[in-house]
Amino acid sequence: MVEVVFIKDVPGTGHKGDIKQVADGYARNFLFPKGLAVLATPSLVEQIEAEKKQKSKELEAERADYEKVITEMEGQVIELTAKANEQGNLFATITPAMIADGLVKYKISPDQIIISEPIKKVGEYEVKVSPMSGLTATIKVTVKSI
Repeated sequence: MVEVVFIKDVPGTGHKGDIKQVADGYARNFLFPKGLAVLATPSLVEQIEAEKKQKSKELEAERADYEKVITEMEGQVIELTAKANEQGNLFATITPAMIADGLVKYKISPDQIIISEPIKKVGEYEVKVSPMSGLTATIKVTVKSI
């Protein structure tokens, strides 16, 4: 067995940055020639551990920032206007991008907005915003006819 550091993701074996023990032949004949892993030297292991600690600190800081944003955003009401017929049916569905435009001060992207059902009518809807795993705020989207 030899200890290696994965340079790229290898399905079923390891992810980039992982340090794992693998069979000598597997490392020598597959991982090393394809540039998927390198031999784990003490200095390399130390460097990777330092990078992981740094990433962890950055992730904690980012999470703290998003927690503040979520608290501010909770219960916000976003008003959107769209063309609709007399029955209140919209001519075009309200998209996450349209909602994100209303949340521009929070720096929310459309892929962080979760719409449980398509918004195709005039009315009030609850929409979830999840900027980071485990953090979710519920906002109200009010759609009015032009």
